[in-house]
Amino acid sequence: MSDVGRRLVERVRRGAAPGEDALRKTLGVGDESDDREVARELVAAIARGALSDLRVGEPEDVRPAASAPVDGSFLGRLAARPGEDRPCIPELDDVPTLVAVLRGGSLQQRRAAALRFREMLERGDLDDTRIGTIEQVLIGHRDPDVAFEVTRARAALPGEVGDEARDEDEPWAELLKKLEQSIARFWEGETTTEPIAELPGEQRAWIGLRARLLPDRVIAHLAAVLEGSDGASDLASRRALLQSLRCAGDPRLLPALVSLLESRVSDLVPDAARALARIDDPRARPALVAAHERSVVDLERAVLAGALALAGDARGLPYLRTLLRGDDARVVLAAAESMEWAATSEDVELLIRMLDRRDPALLGVLVRALGRIGDGRALRALEALRDREPPSALLADIEDAEASIRAQMDLRGEEPPVPAEPSSLATAARAGVVARGAEETFWARLQGRFDLLFGRLWLAIGAVGRAIAWFELAAARRPRWPEPLAAIALAHVRQGEPARALGAFRRAIEANRAWVEHERPVVRTLAGVVLRRAEEMERAGRLDIARGLLDEVLDLDLRRVPSNVRFELRRRRQALASSASAEPV
Repeated sequence: MSDVGRRLVERVRRGAAPGEDALRKTLGVGDESDDREVARELVAAIARGALSDLRVGEPEDVRPAASAPVDGSFLGRLAARPGEDRPCIPELDDVPTLVAVLRGGSLQQRRAAALRFREMLERGDLDDTRIGTIEQVLIGHRDPDVAFEVTRARAALPGEVGDEARDEDEPWAELLKKLEQSIARFWEGETTTEPIAELPGEQRAWIGLRARLLPDRVIAHLAAVLEGSDGASDLASRRALLQSLRCAGDPRLLPALVSLLESRVSDLVPDAARALARIDDPRARPALVAAHERSVVDLERAVLAGALALAGDARGLPYLRTLLRGDDARVVLAAAESMEWAATSEDVELLIRMLDRRDPALLGVLVRALGRIGDGRALRALEALRDREPPSALLADIEDAEASIRAQMDLRGEEPPVPAEPSSLATAARAGVVARGAEETFWARLQGRFDLLFGRLWLAIGAVGRAIAWFELAAARRPRWPEPLAAIALAHVRQGEPARALGAFRRAIEANRAWVEHERPVVRTLAGVVLRRAEEMERAGRLDIARGLLDEVLDLDLRRVPSNVRFELRRRRQALASSASAEPV
């Protein structure tokens, strides 16, 4: 702690004399401030000093984030805020692109897309068609993680929908006024009942979703309750409040949440991790890393691994894959929930295989995880799950997942894959489960070679669906083997379906980028497919996606691609960049 901090602590120990101007000057409060304000500032200053001593949230003290597959597509490059040398959401004006981002983007991207809609609506230059499209997607959006931003965007809409959102401001202001008064009475000792605990559940949830609009005094009270320093709340009340604040996303709550992680109270750590991961602040990840590394409880570590993934750190993914194969239903459910943020395209087969379960809660989180991955192979599995006539809540999750997958495929320039042969994906899933659980063996390599050979034989006689099924099986046996994935892509190209080939090409690059770049027929076909797809997107007016496709392929080593194709890729990218700079702001 600094010398100033030590002097302040000593001042608390011996008390401050009335009218002591030096103390007020040190704290930066006016001479007219009363003793209570001086006391608040004094405690806050000491707390800041103590927090700096704990070195909470200093990224340099923590190991770098575990590497995750790099998404070089337009969606993967899209930044949530300006300031980086890549496309960013606050600069987008294409409504269909922003709609797709709101449905299928990362948490930060979806938040930024909703706020971008608000800016565009407030600007007042949108035609009725675009306003109607925005209104439709905002009305149907039900993700609580983005509820704050979506509500603010809805309030900028004209007409009845906007009026309904704006009408919430008056009851909110009334609730906040009463809450501030109740909090003041509580801390002045006029009542012994904690005010938040007295609120109905829906009002507590409302406070959590609108936490970023709360004044500092209310946030300070929430932090005190979470930490248990209010003197009135029991563990159950603290946990209930913590769950209500899961989607708050307010950095002012970060110190309290970090203290809960460090308390190692098993009833509070998982919910604290979930809330902390949703705060867009660089101090969140180091605290989650520290909690993950010292935890030894499977359930707790599963939640922490998902929170880390949401914060951009994939180090817990192998552990989650192991937990999904366990027998403890609670741990499996927690791991599946975390896979929503941690899973990659390599996990699609495993998650699809688990859709055979009958637990509605587990099915819901599996469906959401598949939607977040955005791999088109999951669409058929979700369709099969829909045919089982699930409960309405699960059906809604399926529809949201399908919309998210299709939105991500749209942003990457892909199209849904053709239906595979019946049971082929399930067979691949079973092989994938085995492959994820053990090192690649000689027999796995041999079986993979046979599967690839059978696929090529079926392809030779024109049975493309059966061929792709065998290629998928070969890929599942050896997850980092790019050859069958490239074979799937080339099969789609042979069928005149270049947009469907893009997803398989990306999976092959993720498996072994160098192999794809050095395999002349593969990289040549890939370059041609991207060029044709970019031209299609440009003709459709989707210039951002066209630029993203070209950026993605130009990042590869294209020395084995014909000169005329390389020239045209660069020329078209430069032309699109020029058109972007010439667009009116």
